[in-house]
Amino acid sequence: MVDSSVMFHIFEILKHMTAMKKQTQILRNILLTALIVFGFITCDSVAQPVVGLDNWFNNETNAKTNKPFHYLWSDTENSGYSRWGEIFTAKGAQIVTIGKPTATVLSKINVYILVDPDTTTETPYPNYLSAADIKTIKGWVKKGGVLAVLANDAPNCEFTHMNQLMKEFGMSFNHVTLHPVTGTNFEMGACTNLPEHPLF
Repeated sequence: MVDSSVMFHIFEILKHMTAMKKQTQILRNILLTALIVFGFITCDSVAQPVVGLDNWFNNETNAKTNKPFHYLWSDTENSGYSRWGEIFTAKGAQIVTIGKPTATVLSKINVYILVDPDTTTETPYPNYLSAADIKTIKGWVKKGGVLAVLANDAPNCEFTHMNQLMKEFGMSFNHVTLHPVTGTNFEMGACTNLPEHPLF
């Protein structure tokens, strides 16, 4: 089972870092990743951990191919999470794609990764996080589920409903864009002014 006391301490650090300056936000992201990994490696060793990736709130279709893409296990481009999926499976986990997060669906996974909920620019009819969704997810977390929520920059992410979920955990995402990248000049998004910390 997940060591809830250690996870609580990581979560508390993340919570307090939400108000810090932008140069420390990279540390917050690393701690969030640590929370995901910790939840994964401390799952019951008897059963195969199951990592579920959302494809309900993030449900984009590539305009050129008309196929689902963007933060999916199956997306092998820079826009996808295929490499992350390979890392999980190499460590013995099963990866699955999650539709609407009902209590039944969530009961079958150990980790739930919710990424970049859609705006109307990305999807004509987005599936916004509802009060019922939030209640279900919160209840699942309370029972020991590991929830990882990753946002995107503004205006490429739906913050209003997502922050209603985050409010239940004492956090929120800011509707801002940091380190914007033009085209494929990915070095523009690099964080070089990192805090003094052993992680770096």
